Amino acid sequence: MRLKAMIASLAICTASVAAAEEFTLEPTDFDGAFARVRDSATQGCWTNIGEATTYANDQMAIAGFEIVEARQKAEFVEAMIKDNTLIMTISVQARRLENGLCIGSIVTYMMGAVLSRKYPAWNYTTTIGQPMHWSVSSNDNLNHHVLDQIKRFVTGWVELHRTLVRLE
Repeated sequence: MRLKAMIASLAICTASVAAAEEFTLEPTDFDGAFARVRDSATQGCWTNIGEATTYANDQMAIAGFEIVEARQKAEFVEAMIKDNTLIMTISVQARRLENGLCIGSIVTYMMGAVLSRKYPAWNYTTTIGQPMHWSVSSNDNLNHHVLDQIKRFVTGWVELHRTLVRLE
């Protein structure tokens, strides 16, 4: 697939490479996308998990991704490799301090499949682009922070990947 070859080119580059070529990576290069959640928040620090998942899928749809049904964890690799699916992960870790303040972190990242240029028959599942980490705190909960992070991440991910440089 065109997408897997482009990403592999980006991922396999070495310092000895001399030339560069621009290419784009668009949401339509994937056959589907969906959001998943990793909840490690305790003591009521994150209570809108379902809303966050729906919001992430909505933001990806607005950005041009075709949203597909979420897969179970055992099917993630097959979805990424066989179906060319991109999976957005939203991971929240938080706890409440004795004074009532919720502290934690939000990490968002996209996972997909790539092909090795050196070994074309090999498929890899990996993070595509950089994860976004955000340390947060709130007297109430992290609900609004999570939604803000999702919107910033999806918008930033799409804009960043509209023009990438592939080293030859």
